[in-house]
Amino acid sequence: MKQQRHARCYSSTTEETLTSSLPTLPLDLIVEILCRLPVKFLLQFLSVCKLWKSLISDSKFANKHLHQSTTHRINSVFYSSFLRRHIFESYPLDSIFSNIYTNATHFHLDHPPNSFDEDYPLDGACSIVASCNGIVCLAYSYDDSFVLLWNPSIRKFKELPYPENLKVHFIITTSYGFGYDHVNDNYKVVVVFRYSINKTQVLVHTVGTKFWKSIQKFPFGCVPLGRSGTFVSGTINWLPLKHGRVKSFIVSFDLRTESYRKILQPDYGEFVPDAEELSLGVLRECLCLISYSNVWIMKEFGNKGSWTKIFTNTYNSCFDLTKAIYMFDDDQVLLEASYGPDTKKLILHDRKPGTFKFIKFKNASTLDSSLEVCAESLISPCYTSKIGGLQKLIDSDFNSGYSIKTQLIEFPLAQVGLSEGVENVKDGTYSEILGKIIPRIYFYCSSIFSNCASYLVRKYRPHDDLISDTHKFTIPYLPHTIKMTPLMLADWIRTKNSATGYFGAVFESEKRSCGTLYNSFHELESDYEKLNKTTIGIKSWSA
Repeated sequence: MKQQRHARCYSSTTEETLTSSLPTLPLDLIVEILCRLPVKFLLQFLSVCKLWKSLISDSKFANKHLHQSTTHRINSVFYSSFLRRHIFESYPLDSIFSNIYTNATHFHLDHPPNSFDEDYPLDGACSIVASCNGIVCLAYSYDDSFVLLWNPSIRKFKELPYPENLKVHFIITTSYGFGYDHVNDNYKVVVVFRYSINKTQVLVHTVGTKFWKSIQKFPFGCVPLGRSGTFVSGTINWLPLKHGRVKSFIVSFDLRTESYRKILQPDYGEFVPDAEELSLGVLRECLCLISYSNVWIMKEFGNKGSWTKIFTNTYNSCFDLTKAIYMFDDDQVLLEASYGPDTKKLILHDRKPGTFKFIKFKNASTLDSSLEVCAESLISPCYTSKIGGLQKLIDSDFNSGYSIKTQLIEFPLAQVGLSEGVENVKDGTYSEILGKIIPRIYFYCSSIFSNCASYLVRKYRPHDDLISDTHKFTIPYLPHTIKMTPLMLADWIRTKNSATGYFGAVFESEKRSCGTLYNSFHELESDYEKLNKTTIGIKSWSA
């Protein structure tokens, strides 16, 4: 018994000694190490301890990991006649070189229901729309069309709500788009329904909400070419079709402003490609355009002069290039090609020697849509929208026909010299914030009158000439006569102190803003609205 107690005591002492001698890393260094690891290991590390689980599950860590991620996956979807289901598959991107399909992720789509019409051509009913930040968007175009978001790295998916009041039987074609609005921090899905030659309906869904909203129809009298738009630089882009012919521009839809504009295509010379010879894609975050055998990239989005032809298919005229899929670090480009309407091949083009080779990829010839490459990420498709309760009410009113809309304005961190994350006074030090924060729109919970009175007292200081703090002075230049005593003023106005400089910098920043919003009524303070604009020089609104 004594020997056992001694052994137990020795074991405990040794454990304490070892524990105390083990080095510990600062938390910020642990974060830097973890954010560089593949998702596969991070999912396992969720079980290490509560701290790591909380850290890895945090959305800020997921965003940091995304920007450090160097691992990519290649995704495909095809219809299995044996299972009578569409199957989504995801593999590590390097598997295309080895033909070893390990670490694969499979997902069976449970649509359509078992009662579907067996004569319906289900091959082609499901397609990959796009991918963004590790989330893949799938669209299903059977009788009960739906959109699904899936992150193959963390094996999470989300089915979006079904749009209401659609005239399903009158829809000729449907085109989708998926992307990320970095200003408002929202993911959005766009659907363009075509009802006739030039009649369209466009719906937008913000992920995390429960509704779709209708916006202006597809512009310029055109309809989108193809099933999917291409996401790049906060926009979704389509090749436009009008009366069966493709136009000489690209329709670009801004996810932040939800507005359209034209992006000019490159100058092709005398040989203008037909619609079936054009295809949009993305290479290294640049818009890519395939025109017959030429591959172009737009190095500066929106600038026609930045279109650059990176190579031409001069080595084999038996196949047509149909999509640019991915560009590797060594400048090799993975492309999709077709030998006629039913045969697809993958090609790896090496730009330096100007050679190509065919890639044997699993099920490549039976795919329902083009392959899609996405980064590994921890971003969940079960995303919580940043749209608050007020915004939901506003969107609901807008969908009911009321002309009301809101817009979030990006905070100008770089312009004013502030570091990322310092968007409020509470987020930084006094010296860091002072004089740098320039609000785009100022908000006062008080009246316009009180702000005008405060401004005029600070500027003209009528209380300085009084003999006593109990004597009254008149505030100059007000539309009405207002008298008060110095004792009614704040200490930092009556006598200059350290707070005077602080508030002075705050008021100076107000002058550089776009204007001021007051919790007031125009009908009550119209005179002071004019004073605020003419004398103080600041535009104001009442709400």
